[in-house]
Amino acid sequence: MAILIRDYETRSTLDLPDVGAWRYSQHADTDIWCCGYCVDDGEIKLWLPGDPVPAEFVEAAAKPDWLVCAFNDQFERLLEQHILGPRYGFPTIPIERHRCLQAAALARALPGSLDGAASALKLPQQKDVIGRRVMLQMAKPRKPRKGEDPKAILWFDDPGRRQQLYAYCKQDVTTERELHRQVPFLDGAEQALWILDQAINDRGVYIDRQLLDAGLRIAEQGRTEIDVELAKITEGEIDSVHQVARLLEWLNAHGAKLKSINKENLEKALTNGLPDTTRQVIQLRLDGAHAATNKLYTMRSWLNGDDRARGTLKFHGASTGRWSSYGIQLQNLKRPVVDDIDHAMAAVASGSLERLRKDYPQPMSVVRSWPASGPIEWE
Repeated sequence: MAILIRDYETRSTLDLPDVGAWRYSQHADTDIWCCGYCVDDGEIKLWLPGDPVPAEFVEAAAKPDWLVCAFNDQFERLLEQHILGPRYGFPTIPIERHRCLQAAALARALPGSLDGAASALKLPQQKDVIGRRVMLQMAKPRKPRKGEDPKAILWFDDPGRRQQLYAYCKQDVTTERELHRQVPFLDGAEQALWILDQAINDRGVYIDRQLLDAGLRIAEQGRTEIDVELAKITEGEIDSVHQVARLLEWLNAHGAKLKSINKENLEKALTNGLPDTTRQVIQLRLDGAHAATNKLYTMRSWLNGDDRARGTLKFHGASTGRWSSYGIQLQNLKRPVVDDIDHAMAAVASGSLERLRKDYPQPMSVVRSWPASGPIEWE
């Protein structure tokens, strides 16, 4: 049995953590810088766009006794499915013959990053720290220089950086191969569960885009309203709940004794005998700075063209073996604060803060909680 290990370096106008691997790999601006690969203990080779498809990939697709693997194999597989295959003619290798080194590491309570796992095991091969900085530079567009088109999509693309990136990619393959020597693939039952996980992630979660957009419109209206009220109370000293340093200074100058304005500190301060204006400012900050509302923006960022968010579940995300989440954090949705979910959804669907306020005195709390029973559906 032969094992093909591969690793891709990419570039895109999208930020991978912000949109997830599915949207990233399907975007027209996402492309491949290089591919490092090896078979078993053989030479580590490099493929570049424009080169013929490596014979090893053709053989791996054709022969059922070959396996392919990567650290976080889902990413490599999606690049092959959406970019390497359609643009460069790479063959498709059935999911049943894919193995994930990250899943194998996580199942043994090792860190979920390649550098973390390699460091924990004290492998003789580690990630290239200097090369990583170059990779991050080349992964996203650079700013136009003097005389260049300010609207053009430009990249760091010079011989020196390319050589560093190629070396970084090949070192990743070297480290992955060393990791596999120390950490076996998942066993039969766990491997079957990982394949099911891939199928679930590929199918994705449906999100009602119209309802989501309506909720976002209300969130924007609410945030604007809160900021206007904040500026009025503070006589223009603060005009946004996100001006953390200025808020802290203002609150302490008006009776609060705070080291920070985190939620716990602010809620505790409300129990003290503070002036009414100070209490109002604290309440505005609490109302306007909820992370739960930010989840709506994350949902929109992760949506694909068919209104499904894919790749949101992380296999063996906890040492107990349970799943965790990428991006939207599906296991951490806020509980509904209303009893009649259908009525609340209809009010949110109006996209009007005033309409929502007619039925709910604290409309923003409804918007922050509605995703738990609203637009997300498993099919």
